[in-house]
Amino acid sequence: MAMNVAALKEFLKKCTLDGVDTDGDGCITKEEWDSIYEKMQKEGEKGTFSSQDKNGDGKLSREEWIATYGNDRMFDVYDVDGDGTISPEEWLRGEAARKAFLSMDRDDDGKLSRDEWLIKFGNTDGFDAYDADGDGFVSPEEFLAAQGPQWPFSSRPSMQTSAWAWRNQNGF
Repeated sequence: MAMNVAALKEFLKKCTLDGVDTDGDGCITKEEWDSIYEKMQKEGEKGTFSSQDKNGDGKLSREEWIATYGNDRMFDVYDVDGDGTISPEEWLRGEAARKAFLSMDRDDDGKLSRDEWLIKFGNTDGFDAYDADGDGFVSPEEFLAAQGPQWPFSSRPSMQTSAWAWRNQNGF
């Protein structure tokens, strides 16, 4: 999770104050850094969600989403349960899928080609299941929607799409 510089500096201040700088030299060593890295990632993710949740109710409304992103594209895709809000779990699920999508989109055109799929997985199995509109590309919306309603927060993901079955057998 990328953090902006101001958030990183603030986090590091807290770390020093909270005793992460265990030797008190005013610097964080590699060992000290390693000990806080996971905590920093969680704080960054939480902070991003929290910064979007303007009213502090623990959910993102469509209005809060638009205030952050300028439009409501992807809101309904992130809102897995369709209740009109995005929970922290739905947001994390969406962010994980978004990061996976971006890592696969090698030419940064905002869609996945069959060739990009092949580079990632070594074959094109499952591509057509993700390409819901059959245009030969997987859009971010298609990619996230194909993840299945409970992925990755349940040990029993939905079997609504054949894409899930493919992902499961291929370790995705």
